[in-house]
Amino acid sequence: MRHCVRVQPLTSQPGGFYVKFRFAMTALVLTVLVTGCGTRVKDQTADGNNAVSGQGAGGGATTGTGTPGGSGSGTNANMFGSLPVPCGPKTSSDANTATGLGVTENEIHVTTISDPGGAKPGLDQGMFDSMKAFAQWCNGFGGINGRKLIVDFKDAKLVQYKDRIAEACQDSFALVGGLGVLDELGAQDAVDCGLPNVPGAAVSPKVSGSSLTIQPLPNPPQKYNVGPGLWVKSVFPDSITQASTIYSKFATTEVQSNRLVEGYEQIGYKFVYRQSANVNESNWGPLVVAMKNNDVKYFTLTSSFEEIIPLQKEMANQGYHPEVTELETNFYDARYPEQALAQGADTTSTYVRLTVWPFEEADQNPAMKSYLELLQKAVPDAVPAELGVQSWSAGLLFATAAKAAGGNLTRQTLMDELHKITTWNGGGLHGTSNPGGGIPATCFVMMKVQDGKFVRAYPLPDKDAAVYNNDTQKGMACPSQQEAIVPLKGDYGVGAEPTGK
Repeated sequence: MRHCVRVQPLTSQPGGFYVKFRFAMTALVLTVLVTGCGTRVKDQTADGNNAVSGQGAGGGATTGTGTPGGSGSGTNANMFGSLPVPCGPKTSSDANTATGLGVTENEIHVTTISDPGGAKPGLDQGMFDSMKAFAQWCNGFGGINGRKLIVDFKDAKLVQYKDRIAEACQDSFALVGGLGVLDELGAQDAVDCGLPNVPGAAVSPKVSGSSLTIQPLPNPPQKYNVGPGLWVKSVFPDSITQASTIYSKFATTEVQSNRLVEGYEQIGYKFVYRQSANVNESNWGPLVVAMKNNDVKYFTLTSSFEEIIPLQKEMANQGYHPEVTELETNFYDARYPEQALAQGADTTSTYVRLTVWPFEEADQNPAMKSYLELLQKAVPDAVPAELGVQSWSAGLLFATAAKAAGGNLTRQTLMDELHKITTWNGGGLHGTSNPGGGIPATCFVMMKVQDGKFVRAYPLPDKDAAVYNNDTQKGMACPSQQEAIVPLKGDYGVGAEPTGK
């Protein structure tokens, strides 16, 4: 099934628009290892670059030819949502000069890494698509301080991340907007060659905790956002002392499950049943029986939507329904509620937490509206994905810092400017974080799986008006750092640093 974005004017409402879409969401590791979260791989090549080539993927570089003027739907041409456009002709008084690898007087060469050409074709293709769209849009304004942004798309094919880093160390100024499922493979090599990284997301603690990594949505390994868990606790208070978690049998998914358990236990959850399941598990019966025997009332699965559907079918067959099921962001995939409804899975009281603005409500968020329009313009068959949104935000973050560095754009001046950015929401695409300080956003939206689709459950604009209309990110729940972010004591790893440091 294809799920694409189409943005069309409403003939009955001049100036309005209608977002007709189906979307796919990908998680950091847990989903990418068990399912292909993209939908396509274009013109795979077998050259030494191992890159995806062709329109929208790029084996090599893209410079883009976008047209300035925001989204083209009546928004301020100088703004992307609430953020001033960081792209444009040279404005600084100092001359643009060639300052080092990847930076010439007229160009900035960066690399985006993803995994669409591996064992799961199309995996995280949305990151390539978003960075292609970003380069096209940014260069339409004149580049960054008049330097054209050239993005080289390198396909790590899951297991070749180290090789792609070796290439980027030879030809690129920085890494921007990517994610490698097995990014720990090249983490040390990247810092040893001094390669700054502004990823859409980082997977391993070696990358997320590195001093050369600055993320639009930081995810420090020793902290966890329990905001969604606090909401579940407030709505289903009797469920949290009879909690259960099942995770796919991978080391990475087990780590993520362990982080959730440790974080949620600090706010009163008690996990009475924890178990792993095989990838593509075909016999969910014993696990459902065990949860029934343990009187599980709260349930979460660290896996993918392909796993939750047969599990919830088995729950229905056995007449067992947890009081509440809370799922991570990667379950935000239109195929999940559609297929669950078609196959008779019971999704009663099933909720998915988001960290970006819902695609269904793009008409209420100028940044998301612009993002979807610009993505569709650059890559007409693109599938919107949360990681794609984060890639775009990473592109904006990089461009903002590079612009501030002026004509003397070096890796050091870039990092200096990135560390100065302490308030960031991608123009309104997601909750407010502190990239320079490595402090995560607390904002989230809870979506309920209902009647074959996702429906906003919290915060609601009327029932939860005080939360919905907050000053941090209107329309999202944004608890304080003190309330939502808890420290973790488990050994989840540390960031890579230059050898000898």
